[in-house]
Amino acid sequence: MLPKKFFKDNIIDDLSPQMFTFFNAKMLADPEGKKLLDSTQELLFDSERQKLINEERQYIEHLSNPQDILRYMRKIKDAYNRCLLIEKVLAYQEDVIPLIISKLRTSGYDIFIEMAATAMLLTDEKYLHLLQEQFDEIRNPYARSEACLAFAREGKTEYTSFLLEQFNLLKKNYKTENYYNGPLIALSIIYINDR
Repeated sequence: MLPKKFFKDNIIDDLSPQMFTFFNAKMLADPEGKKLLDSTQELLFDSERQKLINEERQYIEHLSNPQDILRYMRKIKDAYNRCLLIEKVLAYQEDVIPLIISKLRTSGYDIFIEMAATAMLLTDEKYLHLLQEQFDEIRNPYARSEACLAFAREGKTEYTSFLLEQFNLLKKNYKTENYYNGPLIALSIIYINDR
């Protein structure tokens, strides 16, 4: 159970990287949001950039080895293709998600961390126990914060004490950063009807 007035006393930073990750995952989960993202390519980019996006898109579409998919999460060239790569992760989630969780323990690479968090938010809930089991091994505070987003499942109160612990730890140990936003966003989704 959350402390009384928890969300009044702890305000989410709407412009935080964690909120961007959460928003990105929600856009990907919504067919209309995905369609909107796809339709912007021609409007936003010149022909040279579109060509590079399309070349990388073809490469991603042909990935099928879980290790190669994981490696490409660290090598992706154009941010526009992140959505496609996350879709590929989800298509192979049985093999790729455990690799992502393992890699998340030692990664300090922001792009990988954000893509991993987005994929974890969209993946099957059965991987949350594996993530929680290995959570203490995640060294990077930004990775810990982003990984908390995976637990943002409406009504899943069984993660409350874990997320409160992460929230307090990140808020206490990193006073000048907004790392606490990851667990705070997850808690706000769990308790969305109680606020």
